[in-house]
Amino acid sequence: MQRTAPGATAERSLSELANVLLDYGSVAHGLAAQAIAHQLERLDPARLLAEDREARKHLAACDPEDLQSALASVDEELTWAVAAVFTFHRSGFVRERALQHLSRCGQEATLPFILMRINDWVPAIRARAQAIALERLDTVPASLLFHNLPLINRMRHWQRADHAGLMAEIDRRLSDPAASSARDDALRHPDGVVRRTALMIALRAEPTRGPELVAYAVASRDRMLRRHAVAHLRRLPAAAMLPLAHLFLLDTDGAIRGWAQRAVHEHQPGFDFAEFYRAQLRANTGLRGALFGLGETGSQGDVAAVIPYLSHLLTTIRRASLYALANLDMEGSAHLFVQNLADRRLRVARDSAAWLTRYPHVIAAHREPIMAIAATCEPSDRRRVEAVLRAGDAYRRRWASS
Repeated sequence: MQRTAPGATAERSLSELANVLLDYGSVAHGLAAQAIAHQLERLDPARLLAEDREARKHLAACDPEDLQSALASVDEELTWAVAAVFTFHRSGFVRERALQHLSRCGQEATLPFILMRINDWVPAIRARAQAIALERLDTVPASLLFHNLPLINRMRHWQRADHAGLMAEIDRRLSDPAASSARDDALRHPDGVVRRTALMIALRAEPTRGPELVAYAVASRDRMLRRHAVAHLRRLPAAAMLPLAHLFLLDTDGAIRGWAQRAVHEHQPGFDFAEFYRAQLRANTGLRGALFGLGETGSQGDVAAVIPYLSHLLTTIRRASLYALANLDMEGSAHLFVQNLADRRLRVARDSAAWLTRYPHVIAAHREPIMAIAATCEPSDRRRVEAVLRAGDAYRRRWASS
């Protein structure tokens, strides 16, 4: 068994490392400060709120003089990290002293901790943090502001009157033409909040790029990003909105696809949605959205076009095929749902069981093959298949008693 050497700082929380700095007899101040800086540099801004709550509970009691001693005990280039972690302290005097030190540090990594304290419950600390942020806004790179959008959006959410001036300045920086490349980079940020906010800012700041930005959103796997693009389209005139609405007819999100269908129907009353989706299947493009759409707009005659996709290699395509068949002709396709109860992919088998349970009147005609599947499948799958049988029995009893 591997043991941790005395004084080692590996795998310790921020509050534990900060408490080492408050121990005057410890010789590990330098190591603790290095470990704190390493953790803070990798810390996602979206995680800061949770770290703030956790550290507030576990940081040892101290006063501003203790913090000053801790700052003096480490190298100058690490003092920003020590001050940053003590902005989480439950004592307002300690947080205020930590902010004073951060105001003299030029490191970009200090910005998230200043933004956190702008929403502090102590008015003096809020005012101090806001003054520091305003001083730095013109020198902070726009890319760093976009990276810290989760914290900026948190300020925007609370809508404090004393935040209005700062929020206006931040919006001005984010919407500046010079920040165009930073906005484009933010659209590819790993944090979904950053991507969505960057899209809305870009649509507002560069309206001429609207079609390009919406097309980018259409191709994104981020469903909320696509919904933000739809919200923008709803505000456009019909002539500008309609070509872009066509792009969302193949969306895999039902709400987005439904909006696109309604928008196109309103402005093109004779548009044949079913034929549009059939053409997509023939062209082998947008298969999943096309199957969803054909299930919603097609007829029983389209069942033959959907059945081949039940054997598709992709699970998502097979699940979309089940959706289409259930909407087009559940009674005529019930045997296919029974067959897929034993599918090797759990999600496909679950979807088949869910559709059969939703339409229990078709279960009775296929009771024997369902029982055969229940007798040969794994115990974990048997419970799901037996639930389908129980749903059919319950429906039959209700029908007999009515």
